Amino acid sequence: MDPDDLASASRAVLLDALIASRAAASREAALQARVLVELRSREVESEVVGFGGVAPGGRWAPPPALDSGLRAELAHRALVAEVAVAIHESERVVARDFDEAERLVRRLPLTLAALADGRIGERHARVLIEQSIGLGAHPTDADPRDAERRLERFENESVPLAETTNPPGLKRRARVIRERLLPQSIEVRVRWAAAERRVVLEDADDGMAWLHHYLPAEEAHAVYDTLTRLGRRAARGSGRTLPQTRADIARDLLLSGAPEAVSGADVIRPTVHVTVPVLTLLGASEEPAVLDGYGPIPADTARRLAARAPSFTRILTHPETGVVLSVGRDSYAVPTDLKRFVRLRDGRCRFPGCNRVARDCELDHTVPWADGGETAHDNLAALCANHHHLKHETAWSVERVRGAPHHGTAVLSWTSPAGRTYVTEPDPP
Repeated sequence: MDPDDLASASRAVLLDALIASRAAASREAALQARVLVELRSREVESEVVGFGGVAPGGRWAPPPALDSGLRAELAHRALVAEVAVAIHESERVVARDFDEAERLVRRLPLTLAALADGRIGERHARVLIEQSIGLGAHPTDADPRDAERRLERFENESVPLAETTNPPGLKRRARVIRERLLPQSIEVRVRWAAAERRVVLEDADDGMAWLHHYLPAEEAHAVYDTLTRLGRRAARGSGRTLPQTRADIARDLLLSGAPEAVSGADVIRPTVHVTVPVLTLLGASEEPAVLDGYGPIPADTARRLAARAPSFTRILTHPETGVVLSVGRDSYAVPTDLKRFVRLRDGRCRFPGCNRVARDCELDHTVPWADGGETAHDNLAALCANHHHLKHETAWSVERVRGAPHHGTAVLSWTSPAGRTYVTEPDPP
């Protein structure tokens, strides 16, 4: 599209131009990956020479012979340095680009094709590259082609998702697919990862810094839930936002052992939703459970949480269909159960592309109450506050897709102000 025509173009035409521009950028990213792989294939090990030195007696000695592994490493480092200087980029970033290009071009042909066709973006491709790590050859493989089959299955399931999902949503869904295909059990990998738990300090601009705490997922979500509950109480009338109070409380707890921002001695217990396949809970299966807002966790962890932690909601699902069988109705009144059912069913805000977890969302009547809509599961959907307002106060509209093949009447069809239609389904259980 000619830049001179932008001022007179309609909203729909501008959207088409933006989509076309991003598709062109994707094609360029695919070409760049191929160029990097071709460059790497031409690394010249013969250009690598060792450093000579001064031998005893003051005479110069020739460089020692280098083994093939060190020679190849030096050749690659030389190429990375050359590319970094040529494109004015850091060597660390260039080395990462080489590694990602190798994985994309050599091992993920469907992802590369989708990127080259402009069907997915560069960030989508990076998510799939990252999530494919670990699916390669493994000592337990019975057949040399097992790794190739795992990657093929991963792409067959994840690339179509990439074409209709934004990168954060794709990462969440692809992690579940990856989990199902990994040759190592999740229990083993959790043990390895837990051994790397740590606190990391990262400096930022404007006199600020980030403090990262790397923890097992169920512990991290429980900590965050506790900070949220304490923060909501402390934020009332304080003039601070919830994110600010969360940060203040975490600071106070770490520095003094008590949150100064919170008055009273009431105990706040975290609430975390864990979806457990019924056979896993009974010990007859090792299928991973799902931690709400995160993804798969080991079966042993899920059983421990379900058995010992009353602050965790226990959710049973059918072993084949994944349909929710129970959400612990004996401890809640009916309206609360209905809210919980809808939030558990939806998983996320039901606006296209939104990744806010449903437990932090409001419940919306798809057909407004004033227009005869019922307060029933097939007329309720989780919407975050921002998209709830967008639905009611702008030209965005939504309706149920009746007779949809999946999830019954929980499929929503959204229409944008420009007339584009987007269909959203609940998160996979």
